[in-house]
Amino acid sequence: MACTPEVARTVLSLIRGMLPVVNVFFELGRKGTSLVEEGLEAFRLADIMHHTRLPSPEQVIPECHQ
Repeated sequence: MACTPEVARTVLSLIRGMLPVVNVFFELGRKGTSLVEEGLEAFRLADIMHHTRLPSPEQVIPECHQ
């Protein structure tokens, strides 16, 4: 689901000092691969890494600590 321009501005204001996070945020704004079921879109991790110039998947999907 797309966010409203107001929500996008709020998110951007919260992350604007973190360039890698900003890059991923804008990368997720690109058109993904449409999945017919439930109107979902998919993004390839390799594509996000390539377009944002991040060297490892952990920088895109950080490890969750419980």
